[in-house]
Amino acid sequence: MPTTARRAFRAGGALFALAVIAWGVISLLPTPATRAAEQVERQAGMHHDQHEPAQRFYVPTSAHSKNGVAVLRYRVHGSQDSCVRDFLRTYEIKAEPQNVTRLETTYSDDTGNTHRLITVAYEHPAAPGKDTRSDNTAARITVTARPPTDG
Repeated sequence: MPTTARRAFRAGGALFALAVIAWGVISLLPTPATRAAEQVERQAGMHHDQHEPAQRFYVPTSAHSKNGVAVLRYRVHGSQDSCVRDFLRTYEIKAEPQNVTRLETTYSDDTGNTHRLITVAYEHPAAPGKDTRSDNTAARITVTARPPTDG
């Protein structure tokens, strides 16, 4: 192969390698939507960095903030590693349940500068007298967080 052809081939290979590296770096950067969702998680006190001891976290299915109110939605699958009990433990939610029904339980707590309302909507109704929080229960969880109101 002539020297000019080798140089052109090497230059093409080097450009291709640089393009692949640049593509890899860009693909690893968080998207604006990811950054926005993380900001909403932080506002609600639900970001994984805010809960070091857990060393695990749940990814919200949706996250948005409007007029200072953050709303996050989660889904737990009802297995040992994805259940209501584990969600409450992971995010250190120690509030006593309020408004307990067979289909829904709410919790209310304050974390620093945020008041959170956690609504757990169970996918299957609990048997009468059964504590769904201690079961491996599938549910949709909504966290609504806002600055505490005075008074």
